[in-house]
Amino acid sequence: MEDAEKNKSEAVQKTEISKQEENKASGETAQEKVVAYRELKSYEKSGKTWKSVVIPPKTSQADLIALARELHRKDSKSYFHIFDDDAKFQEYMDWDINYGKVRDKDGKVKTIDQCLDTNYCRTLVQQQKYAYPFPEAWSDKHEIAMINEMLDISGGTMKWKLSSPLGIEIAGL
Repeated sequence: MEDAEKNKSEAVQKTEISKQEENKASGETAQEKVVAYRELKSYEKSGKTWKSVVIPPKTSQADLIALARELHRKDSKSYFHIFDDDAKFQEYMDWDINYGKVRDKDGKVKTIDQCLDTNYCRTLVQQQKYAYPFPEAWSDKHEIAMINEMLDISGGTMKWKLSSPLGIEIAGL
């Protein structure tokens, strides 16, 4: 009886080792560890759903790529912002949703073409006095990456990619 259990155990171990070797040969890992993250508020902009997550500071590029692949696998239609801090996320989201909008003389947030006095609103835009200012210093420090559809130059088609906040490709998804 003990010999049968021992043989069975050895057979299971060999199967697991074979699967691990197969996965290594095909470039896959048996179970890719994904860095911990926390989801923030999602929002709609220009008909697209944007989701945001916070990851630990100093997350490695390999862990960032693994996370991006996992997020995209779970939700292949949403776009993502990846931050390592959420202190000014609400300001960032308000800016993004209302990009280019100013407060008209009546106090309402509008685009230039919606303003009662377009010259007044145009001046605000020229002076960069937007209704929701961009939290630039915070974003420069804490916006790590985004998952976005980008033009694939080699094929001339749109492809999902992980990129820097400035749009420099980090990895294809």
